[in-house]
Amino acid sequence: MSSQTACASQVNAANSPQLIRSALGHSPELAALLPACRDLNSAFNELRWIREHIDKTVGLNRKRHLERLCQKRGRGVPLQYLLGTQPFGSLNIKCKPGVLIPRPETEAYVCHLQNLLESGDLLGQKLSGLGHLRIIDFCTGTGCIPLHLFSALQRSVRSLQICGVDISPVALELAQENARYNVAQGRMASSNDKQALFFQKADIFRDTDMQQFTGLPWDIMISNPRMYLEKSGITAGDRWGTLHGSMSLVLHWSRKMICLLLLPGYYMKIFFTQDYWILPKHSVPKSFLWK
Repeated sequence: MSSQTACASQVNAANSPQLIRSALGHSPELAALLPACRDLNSAFNELRWIREHIDKTVGLNRKRHLERLCQKRGRGVPLQYLLGTQPFGSLNIKCKPGVLIPRPETEAYVCHLQNLLESGDLLGQKLSGLGHLRIIDFCTGTGCIPLHLFSALQRSVRSLQICGVDISPVALELAQENARYNVAQGRMASSNDKQALFFQKADIFRDTDMQQFTGLPWDIMISNPRMYLEKSGITAGDRWGTLHGSMSLVLHWSRKMICLLLLPGYYMKIFFTQDYWILPKHSVPKSFLWK
């Protein structure tokens, strides 16, 4: 069964009279969620999360707020935009329209990277033996990747610098807000003289913008770029375009960044896991997941 056929089947199931009657038998709010949730179990879960959010944030007219949020969700508004946050590791990441929501796959990849760093598989030695560690994340969005790594590595690395880069002022403002928010919540420590988390604006396709990152020897370069290409922009001979719609564009500028960031005497290898890639400075991690 194709993905389009499966999606159509789910939509038809969500619109079935029996399912709608079952949902209405519980509450109108549950029925309002069905178009987005597609089944009762998912709708029950989202209704519970929305109610918990309202209980924590709304004083008066809770029922009206519940109805309004359920109707918005049923019309396809992402749940994270309605609740305002998305869990990411031990952090809560604020989400707003105009900035893409962190995905579970991204969280899994970043946790895997953290494990590789802590075990010493990625850089050839454990974190306790590193004098310093510098990480840069391109297309940072909400800042979830730098934020998670900064909070996870603070206690292990004495000198730590992590930079998140994005072209969008909206994304950068949200990333900085997420840093302040998680510090205020006690989920991570703030930057200091030896451990710095910062965000910078840059266009990865503009050489003059990228030159600003060549002054420091970055140990790890990360990117989880959300790019979309028209089918007409993918040639038949494009190695990556045949595998993944966005990879041809990523490959084009990844070569440029390797030239900018590579230090004399070192080499970098690219490891792809679907649309996510990590560049370590030294050697191939045997435990890295290839797809």
